[in-house]
Amino acid sequence: MKRNIITAAMLLLAAMAAATAQAQPRTDTEINEGWTVAPIAETNMKAKRTPVTLPHTWNAAYDDGKRHYNRETMVYRRKLDVTPQMQGRRLFLYFEGVNSVADVYVNRRSACTHKGGYTAFCVEITGMVGPGDNELEVWAGNALRSDVLPISGDFNVYGGIHRPVRLITTGPDCISPLFYGSPGVLIRQDKADAGRAELTVTTMLSITTGDASLRLRTTITDAAGRTVARDETAATGSSVSQRLAVDRPNLWQGRENPYLYDVRVELMRGQQVVDCVTQHTGLRSFSVDAERGFMLNGRPYPLYGFNRHEDFKGYGSAMGRSQHETDMQLIMESGATMVRLSHYPQDETIYNLSDERGIVLWSEIALCGPGGYDYTGYVNNVADNARQTLHEMVYQKMNHPSVCFWGIFNEVLVSDGKRFREYDDPLPMIRELNDLYHRLDPTRLTTFATCVDQTRYLGCSDLIAWNKYTGWKNAETDAAKFFDNARRNSGGHARGCVGIRARRQHRAARRPAVLQGRRRSGHLPPRRIPGRVPRGLLAGHQGAAVAVD
Repeated sequence: MKRNIITAAMLLLAAMAAATAQAQPRTDTEINEGWTVAPIAETNMKAKRTPVTLPHTWNAAYDDGKRHYNRETMVYRRKLDVTPQMQGRRLFLYFEGVNSVADVYVNRRSACTHKGGYTAFCVEITGMVGPGDNELEVWAGNALRSDVLPISGDFNVYGGIHRPVRLITTGPDCISPLFYGSPGVLIRQDKADAGRAELTVTTMLSITTGDASLRLRTTITDAAGRTVARDETAATGSSVSQRLAVDRPNLWQGRENPYLYDVRVELMRGQQVVDCVTQHTGLRSFSVDAERGFMLNGRPYPLYGFNRHEDFKGYGSAMGRSQHETDMQLIMESGATMVRLSHYPQDETIYNLSDERGIVLWSEIALCGPGGYDYTGYVNNVADNARQTLHEMVYQKMNHPSVCFWGIFNEVLVSDGKRFREYDDPLPMIRELNDLYHRLDPTRLTTFATCVDQTRYLGCSDLIAWNKYTGWKNAETDAAKFFDNARRNSGGHARGCVGIRARRQHRAARRPAVLQGRRRSGHLPPRRIPGRVPRGLLAGHQGAAVAVD
C-alpha cells in the first residue's frame, strides 16, 4: 500500500512538472560550446576531432589574394542534454548561418538540409530526441555548386558553422520559429510621420493543442518602457495580423536620432503567457527622388559610406560581437550614413547595430556575378535557391528600420556584344526577383549594382547602381563621359545622380556603396566622406550612380 502511494505521488509530481514546463514561455539559449569538427574524408572512427567554439570556419587563416582555398565538407558534432525541465516541451535548433550547405542529423537521423550559407534556418527536433544525451551532427560544405548561391564573386565563401546556433524550447502552442527562419513576428510599416505611425504586425503561429481560447496580445512600448499601443485578438489559424497605431511617434532619423520601439507579442491562455517574442523597430518613412536624393521622414538625408564584407583577420566570416562592433566603430568614426552589406545577408548583430546607430542599409542576396572575370554568376539551376534566400532574407530582416534597400544582384553579366557574354539569360529571373521583393515587402525599394551598360536592365528594379573602376588619375573625365552616356540612353526613365566619392574605404570592402535617385530628373553633386578617417580604412575606388526607374 505504501509503495503504491509513493508511486502515485511520484507520478503526480512528474505530471505537475510536465504541466509546469509546458506552461512556461520559451527559452532561447546559444549552444556554441562543446563542438568538435573533422573533415568528412577522415572516415576512421578513431580519427582526431578538433574541439571548436562557434562561430567557426576552417578558412580563417586563408592567404589574401589567393583564389584557391579549402572548399570541402567538414562534420561538426556535439552532445545535447535534454533535461527533465525540457520534458513535454517542443525543441527547435536555430542555425544563424552554415556555409554553404548544411545537412543536420539528430541521433544519426536526418533532420533537415539547408542550401545557402548567409540566411538562418530552423528545424524542430522534438520527436527526434530523448531524455539525457543526444547526438547533434552537421555536415557543412562550402564547395562550389551551381544550385547554391553564390556561384561567383570576388570574396571568399568561408566554410563552416560561421554564425551562432541556438536551442529554442517552447510549450505545445507557440509563435512559430519555422517560418523561413524569421522571428515569427513580422512588422510592416504602413505609414509613419510626425503625427501618426500605422503598423501591421503579423504573427506566425504553431498551435498543436487545438485550444480555441488562446489570445494574441501585441504591445508597443517606447524607449522609456511606456505603452504607446496595444491590441488583443483571438489566436486562430497559422497567422494573425493586427493593425496598431502610434500617435506623435519619435521617428527613426538615421544618425541624428535612431529611436527604437519594442514590439512585444504574447500568446495568452487566460492571463497566462504561453509564449512571447519581442522585436525592436524604428518608425520612419523614406523615398528616393531624382532631384533631391534620398529622403528620410520627408527631409533630404545624404547617403555616403562603404561596402562591408563579413571578413576579419584571423576570423574570416566567423565573427563574434566584438568584431562586428569594431567594424561599426570604424563606420561611425568615418562619418558614414550608409552601408551596403556586400554581397549577402549578414549576421543579425550588424543589423541590430545599424538600427541602434542610425546607419541606413542596403541588404542583398548572394546573386553575384564575375564582374570582369570569367564564367558567370547566374545559371538557371540556381534560380530556386535565389527565390528561397530572398524569402528568408526579407522575412528575417524586415523588422529592421535600418534596411531601406533590397539588393537583387551584384555584377551579373549580360551579353553586350563587346566584352561580356552571359551563360543563361539572367534578365527574366532578375525581373521575377524584383517582383517577388515587391510582393513580400512593398515598403522598400529594390536595387542592384552593375558594371555593364544600363540599357540591358531598364525596368528591372526601382534603382540602379554602378560599380565603376576608373582609377584616380582619370576618374573625373571618365565618370563625366559615363554619366553623359547614361543620361542619353535612359530610355525615357527618370534619372538623377547621387555621387559618392570615397577617398577611404572599409578595409573589408571592394568598392563604395552607391545609389541613384528616381522619379524626376536632377543632379546632386558628389560628396566627400566627412570627418577624420580612422586607421584600418584603406584607399578604395570612386563610385557614383545614375537613376533609372
